[in-house]
Amino acid sequence: MGKKVISAHSAAVRTDEGEYLGTVIVLRDVTAEVEAERLKNAFIAHVSHELRTPLTAIKGYVALLLRFARNALTEEQRGFLETINRHTDNLIGMINTLLDFSEIEAGERLWIQRRLSNLVPLLEEIVEEWRPAMEEKGLRFEVEIANDLPSIPADARRLRWAIINLIRNAWQYTPSGGSVVVRLFRQENELVLEVADTGVGIPAELQDRLFRRFFRIMNQADDEVRGLGVGLYVTRAIVEAHGGQIQVESQEGVGSTFRVCLPISDGFNDGGDERP
Repeated sequence: MGKKVISAHSAAVRTDEGEYLGTVIVLRDVTAEVEAERLKNAFIAHVSHELRTPLTAIKGYVALLLRFARNALTEEQRGFLETINRHTDNLIGMINTLLDFSEIEAGERLWIQRRLSNLVPLLEEIVEEWRPAMEEKGLRFEVEIANDLPSIPADARRLRWAIINLIRNAWQYTPSGGSVVVRLFRQENELVLEVADTGVGIPAELQDRLFRRFFRIMNQADDEVRGLGVGLYVTRAIVEAHGGQIQVESQEGVGSTFRVCLPISDGFNDGGDERP
């Protein structure tokens, strides 16, 4: 007979006058629910892996066409390819988020491969990838990067998706005519990344739930609930795996600023895989 998973709840029993009579303990066998959750996460991980392979191939072929056949293409054809490239990137990002989510839900902390990384070119690359989508929506998109920023111990691949998640959220929840500003600067012994928008904002009573799994907010601009509700949940896990923190300041109807603070470690040993 296999192991059982038992859920236990207890509550004190008192009279109307407050006299303690005893404790009620309720035990429930949740083995089936836990196994179903495990199978669900395994399925998500398997499907995500299967989807990522063809998407990576599509992205590679598009990149080849844009690089080697660019002069043979019309402006309209180049635009089509750039749109395919952008949406493929978005899909790959969603798949990577789901894979990270499955890893977290399996009770594991994220594997990270920290190397001394310069976040400036990484951020500039992400900004340029998102500029067409911002312009298409009619958003002003700016980046402010301080001078002489140090490299930090980071898993650049993981941080890339965390940054993209924050920029995607700003893009989704900022109506046409608004602005998105990305900042990178040093503050004492931390490197700080900010993504600020003039979007719909987040009600104060919902902000403490923002980084919970499956939590989503309705986009008041079009009365639509978007996304899977796992992007910010995974983003926080990635940031915390680096020993950092993520914060949000938001005012409904005014906009939001997400702030990621990552430690600068001068004595970091550029090693291999690790768990934080």
